[in-house]
Amino acid sequence: GPPNLSNRPPEGSGGPERLLASDSIQMPLSFTPDRRLLFSEEVQGQGRNVHALALDGSGRVEPLLTTVANELNAEVSPDGRWLSYDSNESGQFEVYVRPYPSVGGRRWKISLHGGRQPHWSRDGRELYYRDFSGAVSAVGEGVTQFKPGDRIIGRARGSFAEYVIMPAVQGAAMPKNLSWEHAASVGVAA
Repeated sequence: GPPNLSNRPPEGSGGPERLLASDSIQMPLSFTPDRRLLFSEEVQGQGRNVHALALDGSGRVEPLLTTVANELNAEVSPDGRWLSYDSNESGQFEVYVRPYPSVGGRRWKISLHGGRQPHWSRDGRELYYRDFSGAVSAVGEGVTQFKPGDRIIGRARGSFAEYVIMPAVQGAAMPKNLSWEHAASVGVAA
């Protein structure tokens, strides 16, 4: 069958224990301060949804984000009050935040023009997500807004790579007062 949630002691003793049985692909995402495992499940006709599995032995599963879009990379803030995730409901992946554990209320879009894989800082005061920052190594024919050495921010596939190839319209000049780390978490507005 499709990959489902399992666990096993890290030293490898014993066999894997299947936590849930499903006909859908399941992927673990993160643990919550209230002892639950957030996971995504691919649901035919609905994309990927986020659920919470109670780790108290009850096996109770609560649907958290269930739409026709893909919701992924869910993580609860260290204080247990906020749920961050990325979703392609707008046509491209963006980063959102909702109150937790009651997620049915208001949500806020955090990324400005695309974002993926949000992660909370240890103190929960900042939310980081994947975009990129770096210095231009080379420019293609007809590119006039950037030159080698320019510090830029932007969005592109492969943002964790050492080098990224992207259309010039997906980049912007990096503000001079930002560190590389902070610049990488700034969304790029059109």
